[in-house]
Amino acid sequence: SAKQNLKSLGLLQNDPANANPDGDNAKHLALGYEPELLPCLVLPPKELKDLKIAHGSCRNIDTSFPDGLAWLDDLLSTDQAYKSAIKRPHQLFLTGDQIYADEVPRPLLSMLSGTAQKLIGTTVEQLPFRDKSQPPQVVTAPANLTNFPVGRRKNIIVNEAGMTTTSGGSHLMSFGEFCAMYLYAWSNVCWEDQLKNPPARESLPPQGVVSQISSTVLIDLLINNAAGEFVDTPDYEEESYRGDLANLGEFHRTLPKVRRALANVPSYMIFDDHEITDDWFLTQAWRDRVLGSPLGSAVIRNGMLAYALFQGWGNDPVKYEPRPGLAEKQ
Repeated sequence: SAKQNLKSLGLLQNDPANANPDGDNAKHLALGYEPELLPCLVLPPKELKDLKIAHGSCRNIDTSFPDGLAWLDDLLSTDQAYKSAIKRPHQLFLTGDQIYADEVPRPLLSMLSGTAQKLIGTTVEQLPFRDKSQPPQVVTAPANLTNFPVGRRKNIIVNEAGMTTTSGGSHLMSFGEFCAMYLYAWSNVCWEDQLKNPPARESLPPQGVVSQISSTVLIDLLINNAAGEFVDTPDYEEESYRGDLANLGEFHRTLPKVRRALANVPSYMIFDDHEITDDWFLTQAWRDRVLGSPLGSAVIRNGMLAYALFQGWGNDPVKYEPRPGLAEKQ
C-alpha cells in the first residue's frame, strides 16, 4: 500500500555493508556503485571515436566457465569509470542465448519450479499431449514436477513435442518456468538461500515419481521412445550432482555484479534458439513437426511469450502499447 523507491527498498546500499563484489559475501551491491547513488544511464557520445559498445553472445548457466556478463561490471567499476560519460560502456547488445531452456541443471529446475508457482499464483497451466486413440485426442496434465519430473523430460520433449535437443532431461516447459529462468539468469534475488540447502540428489527425481502420475498416456510418453520401447533414464550420480551445485554456486556468486551492471547500461537483446529450445526453427521439417504437436506448440508459445516480456518489450516498449484503430490483441 505504501509507495516505494530504490532507497526504501534497500537497493542503494551494499548488503552487507562490507560486501566484496568479487568475494562470496555479497547479497546485494548498491545499484549506483556508491551508497545512496542512483544507477545512471548515459546516451552515446557525440563523437563516434568515443562510443563504447559492449557485446555478449550465448550465456549458459550449465557450465564451469566464469560468467562473462559479470565483466561488464568490472568495466564500470575499474578506475571509477561509472563517473565518466566517456569511459563507461554506452550500450550493451546481447545477441545470443540469454537462457538455455534445454540445458537446465536438475537442482536449478527444482528451484525454478517453486519460484514459478509464486509468479503464476493460483493459476494452473495445463500442458497438452496426444493420447493413443485414432485419430489421437489431445489431453492435458498440470504443469508441475510430479507430471513432468526433473531429469525425466527428454523422451516427451523429443518424441511428443518433436524437438531435437541432445539434452532436454530438465527442459523448461511451463510459462512460469521460463519466466523464473530469466529472473534467475539476471538477478540473485529469487535464489535466496536455496543453494545453502539445495534439493537432495535423491529428489531429482524422487524414487517412484512416475508411478504417482495418474495418466497412463503421460507415463508412456515419459518412459518410452517413439517406437514405444522403454528407455531407461541414467542415474543422477553424486559426481554430477556435486558438479552441478558447484557450477550454480559460482554463477550465483557473481550475479550481484550482473544485476548492478544491467541497471547502468542500456541493453538491447534478441533471442537465439536456446531461449526456446535447441535447433528452434532450424528447418522447415523441424518447424512443421513441432508446430504440429500440441505440446511442441505450447512450449514454443511459453518460450516466446517469456522472451517478449523479458527481452523484446525492453527493446521497443512503444510497440507493445495498444493503439487506437488496431486489433485489440497486439
